[in-house]
Amino acid sequence: MVRGGQGLKAGLLFCPQNVEDELWRQMEAVKLLPQKDLEEGVGEVYISESLAGIIPGAAREIGWQLVFPAKWCSIYPRSGRELRHHVLESRWQRAVKRAVVQAGIDKKASCYTLRHSFATHMLENG
Repeated sequence: MVRGGQGLKAGLLFCPQNVEDELWRQMEAVKLLPQKDLEEGVGEVYISESLAGIIPGAAREIGWQLVFPAKWCSIYPRSGRELRHHVLESRWQRAVKRAVVQAGIDKKASCYTLRHSFATHMLENG
Protein backbone atom coordinates (compact mmCIF):
# COMPACT_ATOMS: atom_id res chain seq x y z
CA MET A 1 0.00 0.00 0.00
CA VAL A 2 1.37 3.40 -0.97
CA ARG A 3 0.09 6.33 1.04
CA GLY A 4 0.45 9.99 0.13
CA GLY A 5 1.27 9.30 -3.52
CA GLN A 6 0.51 11.50 -6.50
CA GLY A 7 -2.35 13.80 -5.60
CA LEU A 8 -1.94 12.67 -1.97
CA LYS A 9 -3.88 9.50 -2.79
CA ALA A 10 -3.35 5.99 -1.50
CA GLY A 11 -3.21 2.92 -3.68
CA LEU A 12 -1.87 -0.58 -4.11
CA LEU A 13 1.53 -1.09 -5.62
CA PHE A 14 2.05 -4.03 -7.92
CA CYS A 15 5.49 -5.50 -7.43
CA PRO A 16 7.24 -7.47 -10.17
CA GLN A 17 8.01 -10.95 -8.87
CA ASN A 18 11.70 -10.66 -9.76
CA VAL A 19 12.22 -7.79 -7.26
CA GLU A 20 10.00 -9.11 -4.47
CA ASP A 21 12.85 -10.76 -2.50
CA GLU A 22 15.00 -7.63 -2.73
CA LEU A 23 12.09 -5.48 -1.54
CA TRP A 24 11.54 -7.75 1.48
CA ARG A 25 15.26 -7.50 2.31
CA GLN A 26 15.04 -3.70 2.13
CA MET A 27 12.00 -3.66 4.42
CA GLU A 28 13.77 -5.89 6.96
CA ALA A 29 16.86 -3.67 6.86
CA VAL A 30 14.94 -0.46 7.56
CA LYS A 31 13.06 -1.95 10.52
CA LEU A 32 16.13 -1.31 12.67
CA LEU A 33 16.35 2.38 11.79
CA PRO A 34 13.17 3.62 13.56
CA GLN A 35 14.13 1.73 16.73
CA LYS A 36 17.56 3.40 16.73
CA ASP A 37 15.99 6.79 16.00
CA LEU A 38 13.43 6.45 18.80
CA GLU A 39 16.23 5.71 21.26
CA GLU A 40 17.80 9.01 20.17
CA GLY A 41 14.53 10.94 20.62
CA VAL A 42 13.54 11.11 16.95
CA GLY A 43 12.26 8.36 14.66
CA GLU A 44 8.82 9.51 13.70
CA VAL A 45 7.74 9.88 10.09
CA TYR A 46 5.36 12.50 8.78
CA ILE A 47 1.70 11.53 8.79
CA SER A 48 -1.23 13.89 8.32
CA GLU A 49 -2.72 15.58 11.36
CA SER A 50 -6.08 13.94 10.71
CA LEU A 51 -4.51 10.47 10.64
CA ALA A 52 -2.50 11.24 13.79
CA GLY A 53 -5.80 12.09 15.48
CA ILE A 54 -7.38 8.81 14.41
CA ILE A 55 -4.34 6.60 15.13
CA PRO A 56 -2.30 8.14 17.94
CA GLY A 57 1.33 7.00 17.82
CA ALA A 58 1.10 5.84 14.19
CA ALA A 59 4.08 8.01 13.25
CA ARG A 60 6.24 5.76 15.45
CA GLU A 61 4.81 2.39 14.40
CA ILE A 62 6.85 0.21 12.06
CA GLY A 63 3.95 -0.19 9.63
CA TRP A 64 4.01 3.53 8.88
CA GLN A 65 7.77 3.84 8.47
CA LEU A 66 9.28 4.48 5.07
CA VAL A 67 10.60 1.68 2.86
CA PHE A 68 13.26 4.00 1.43
CA PRO A 69 14.11 6.46 4.21
CA ALA A 70 16.55 9.33 4.00
CA LYS A 71 19.92 8.78 5.66
CA TRP A 72 19.35 11.61 8.14
CA CYS A 73 16.46 13.10 10.04
CA SER A 74 15.65 16.73 9.39
CA ILE A 75 13.42 19.43 10.80
CA TYR A 76 9.92 19.34 9.35
CA PRO A 77 9.10 23.00 8.57
CA ARG A 78 5.39 22.89 9.45
CA SER A 79 5.81 21.43 12.93
CA GLY A 80 9.43 22.23 13.75
CA ARG A 81 9.87 18.59 14.83
CA GLU A 82 12.78 16.41 13.76
CA LEU A 83 11.43 13.65 11.49
CA ARG A 84 12.81 11.14 9.03
CA HIS A 85 11.73 11.78 5.46
CA HIS A 86 11.89 9.63 2.34
CA VAL A 87 14.86 9.47 -0.01
CA LEU A 88 14.97 12.50 -2.30
CA GLU A 89 13.66 11.98 -5.82
CA SER A 90 16.96 13.23 -7.21
CA ARG A 91 18.75 10.21 -5.70
CA TRP A 92 16.41 7.87 -7.57
CA GLN A 93 16.88 9.84 -10.77
CA ARG A 94 20.69 9.66 -10.51
CA ALA A 95 20.55 5.93 -9.75
CA VAL A 96 18.37 5.27 -12.80
CA LYS A 97 20.67 7.33 -15.05
CA ARG A 98 23.69 5.35 -13.77
CA ALA A 99 21.88 2.06 -14.39
CA VAL A 100 20.96 3.10 -17.93
CA VAL A 101 24.61 3.91 -18.70
CA GLN A 102 25.88 0.69 -17.07
CA ALA A 103 23.34 -1.37 -19.02
CA GLY A 104 24.58 0.17 -22.27
CA ILE A 105 21.17 1.56 -23.19
CA ASP A 106 21.60 4.28 -25.79
CA LYS A 107 18.09 5.72 -25.44
CA LYS A 108 17.12 8.43 -22.97
CA ALA A 109 15.46 6.82 -19.95
CA SER A 110 14.19 8.11 -16.60
CA CYS A 111 12.11 7.05 -13.60
CA TYR A 112 9.05 8.12 -15.55
CA THR A 113 10.12 5.91 -18.48
CA LEU A 114 10.35 2.90 -16.17
CA ARG A 115 7.00 3.63 -14.53
CA HIS A 116 5.31 4.11 -17.90
CA SER A 117 6.89 0.94 -19.29
CA PHE A 118 5.82 -1.08 -16.24
CA ALA A 119 2.25 0.26 -16.46
CA THR A 120 2.10 -0.56 -20.17
CA HIS A 121 3.21 -4.14 -19.55
CA MET A 122 0.68 -4.51 -16.72
CA LEU A 123 -2.11 -3.36 -19.05
CA GLU A 124 -0.91 -5.69 -21.82
CA ASN A 125 -0.96 -8.64 -19.41
CA GLY A 126 -4.44 -7.87 -18.12
